[in-house]
Amino acid sequence: MLDTDLFIREIYRVLAPNGCVVLTTPNLASIENRLRILFGIYPIWVNYRLEGVGHVRAYTPRILKGQLRAHGLAVEEHRGNWVPVIPQRFLDDLKLPALAVTGDLFPSLAMDIIVKARKQELRL
Repeated sequence: MLDTDLFIREIYRVLAPNGCVVLTTPNLASIENRLRILFGIYPIWVNYRLEGVGHVRAYTPRILKGQLRAHGLAVEEHRGNWVPVIPQRFLDDLKLPALAVTGDLFPSLAMDIIVKARKQELRL
C-alpha cells in the first residue's frame, strides 16, 4: 500500500473502542541494514520501484510509532523478531529459534518492527 496514512486511518476506523492492533514491518534501521548502508549496499526488504517485491515505505521504529500516534493509536509494546548477529542468508530465527530473544532485548536493531497499539478516542 502506498498511502500508509490511509491504511492507518482505516485501521483506526474499524477497531472497536479501546481495540488493539498488532503491526509488523521490516526495520530500515536493523543492524543488518545499518551495516549494508555503511558498505554502500542497498537495504533488504526495501524496494525503490513500485513493481516487484519489497516494501516501498521504509520504517524505523520511531517513525512508525509517531505515525500511529498521529492517527490516535497509542503504542503499548514494541518488540523485534530477531537481531541478525550474522547475515540472515547464513542463519535466521527459523533455523535457530533461540535467536528470537535478541528481538526482545534489542528491538530497535531487529530485522522487523512489531508493535501493539490501542485505539484512543481522538480529541477534537
